[in-house]
Amino acid sequence: MTAASTKQAAKRWVRAFARFGLACRGLVYLATALLAAEIADGRPGGPADTSGALESIARQPLGRLLMIGIVVGFAALAALEAMIASRSRESAADRLVAAGKALVYAGLAGTAVAVALHEPVGGGNKEVVDVTAQVMRAAGGRLLVGAAGVGFGVGGVVLFVKGLRKSYDREVDLSSAPAAARRIVETLGVVGMTARGAIFTLIGYFVVQASVTFDPQHAKGIDGVLKSLAAEPFGPLLLAVMAGGLAAFGVFSLLEVRYATTS
Repeated sequence: MTAASTKQAAKRWVRAFARFGLACRGLVYLATALLAAEIADGRPGGPADTSGALESIARQPLGRLLMIGIVVGFAALAALEAMIASRSRESAADRLVAAGKALVYAGLAGTAVAVALHEPVGGGNKEVVDVTAQVMRAAGGRLLVGAAGVGFGVGGVVLFVKGLRKSYDREVDLSSAPAAARRIVETLGVVGMTARGAIFTLIGYFVVQASVTFDPQHAKGIDGVLKSLAAEPFGPLLLAVMAGGLAAFGVFSLLEVRYATTS
């Protein structure tokens, strides 16, 4: 087997495992949605974020086996995004986005490894506040926190608009899907991505607020944003809507296994 054919075979395996990774992503989002729903119901069962979701999955029957699968799936997604980021035919913006996704998925794979090994992992809003405080103490840290907040906010708006415009069509190919399946996938994509966009926009708002007030207590992650919504008028309803949106994105990810474009 030549080096070129070996490289092509490796890419095919990465794409195949990346589809499995989408199923893992769907499972994690469904677990996060369940944690958010528990907050809405007044009985929080753990941080409603990725770390909390992974820990809740690990507590299930065959949890250790599930975590090993999630590590493999997220590592494959990281490898796929790294492949896209390295392709010269992609635009600079697409390569930058792919590189960012590769880092995120690699981080998720690392968190899943820690959970599988029963190592302590961060989670909840305290970790976000602690990290923000540490960065603020560094030279230029306040500006870095503000820039991070703006980045989260812009990313949230992009996700929101992407969902409304159904521009995730670049990531899924529904041309062969029956009309009913197409409508289901599109609806789940719109609901799920706009919910994620709203959450990330709120994260950005709170992080910028922490920078402006020079008070890290204002910073919030996903868990903090969801719990802050619960404290607002009609909070349980708002939180239930967000939980539904996260669940919709989880199911969208599961369906994306069938219709994803991983080329």
